[in-house]
Amino acid sequence: MLGEKEKGLLLAVAPYVSVNHNADGFIEALDRLVDANPAPACETLGVVLDHYKPSYVYQARLRGLLEKLAQTEFKGESLEYMNKVRHLKGIESLYKKYPNN
Repeated sequence: MLGEKEKGLLLAVAPYVSVNHNADGFIEALDRLVDANPAPACETLGVVLDHYKPSYVYQARLRGLLEKLAQTEFKGESLEYMNKVRHLKGIESLYKKYPNN
């Protein structure tokens, strides 16, 4: 389980992950985290996407993370994040896979 200290560290660095092209690695780490700790992974991804506008999907990491979140109690947040990156290849079809109802 992720503690408050670790969650705080993730949230502190999340706005800056696009510096030096580190966003993909950070998103990959969140993808590994989401299975055991979906709440902090979801919240951290929200902060990342508030500050980072990806222009391409690298190895489908972001898509995979969004799909995992959509299968948890954070489906609403996942759909919101998908909407933010709907311009990326494959996101529109993923969004349609999880209707908001």
